[in-house]
Amino acid sequence: NTVNPLLRYDGYYILSDVTGVPNLADEGNLAIRRTWSNWCGTRSESPASASPQKWLVAYGIASNAYRLFVLGVIGWAVFSFLKVSIGYGAALPIVLVLGFTVLRQRWANLVMSGPRAHQSHDARWGGGILSVAILLGILVLTLVPLPHSVRVGSLIRPLGERPIYLSTAGILLPHETETQVRLDDWRLRIKELASRGRIAELESELAASRVDRIDHPSLSLIQPILADQIASEQENHRTLANRLDQLSVSIAPQEKLFAPPLRHVSRQEQIAGRWGWTGTPLQPANVGATLGEGTLLGRVGSPDRRVASLYVPEHTIDEVRIGQSVIFGYGGLPRGSMRGRVASISADPVDSAPEEVLAAGWLGSDPIDRDSTMVGTVHYEVVVALESVSSKTTLPARLVTPARIRFPASSLWSRWRRWFQQ
Repeated sequence: NTVNPLLRYDGYYILSDVTGVPNLADEGNLAIRRTWSNWCGTRSESPASASPQKWLVAYGIASNAYRLFVLGVIGWAVFSFLKVSIGYGAALPIVLVLGFTVLRQRWANLVMSGPRAHQSHDARWGGGILSVAILLGILVLTLVPLPHSVRVGSLIRPLGERPIYLSTAGILLPHETETQVRLDDWRLRIKELASRGRIAELESELAASRVDRIDHPSLSLIQPILADQIASEQENHRTLANRLDQLSVSIAPQEKLFAPPLRHVSRQEQIAGRWGWTGTPLQPANVGATLGEGTLLGRVGSPDRRVASLYVPEHTIDEVRIGQSVIFGYGGLPRGSMRGRVASISADPVDSAPEEVLAAGWLGSDPIDRDSTMVGTVHYEVVVALESVSSKTTLPARLVTPARIRFPASSLWSRWRRWFQQ
């Protein structure tokens, strides 16, 4: 910006020295005012105002246009801040009034520059015209349908994703393939062997009682008791055997296991100097560590096909429809090349959001572009089927990326009215 001659930076003073015009901005405004007077038929009698230099007129127009652009960017930043702080319905009128005031003042500075400009009839006439023009422009801007979209956080997931939890604790054994995860629990195996031995012992007693019942008829009375004990122990053995089977996790060949979020040593564990495992549970370094019941081993799903879960604030979910277009932002792909369409919308709010989305700050505290009006706003999950992704590109699983849902064009007035209805 220092070399930009349209504002009062180094470039402005360099251009002023090169052209020999000491007050370049005011001279440009004065050239515009003289040209406006000539067009309106109120040409001044002063010889100096007879023929303004065309390059000064062009400079004045470019300088004022750039200043309006800067003011527009500032106005949009103010609107975004107020929208988050006080809501859309209050932010829009405030910004429109501020915009009218700033534009009116800019025009006054333009037409009132130069000698005797404040006495000029065309200056007063032009000021009235511009006031009406600004009001009409605000009215048109408020009523004309404009493109509308909302920016939310999304999580890229494998198609058919499902979590794999341990239903019982176990010691991680070495695994050579990604389709078979083996664990062991020596206490459980001892119980299973003991239960198997107990069944064999009871069956032997029952067989002996049947052989000896001729010589000892009273043994016939204990046979039903032994049979009940065998049935009970067999049920116990089946439970233990099922728990041992659950220590071995098999993954279908057409699926892939994706690692869960990294586990770090907590402060309490560091103080105690004891912890079980870190990183991801199936890392080779964790072989021999005990994985507790309910440990997330990972998530399985399609190796190369992806869907996206969007988390949309409650005040926006009513505008989301099946089939709407969604554009994603991802640094590894050209802008706009990653697209999709809304496939489903959850009927109930999200109870527990994924850790990755929470860590990225999308649910109520997005540092870049927060559309939510308050921290902790209720969110709904919207599933998007991805399109227009190169067949050679496989998106990382559990990738958090911004997404923009494109809504049908609507006027600022309709959005303002919807805000009050909600």
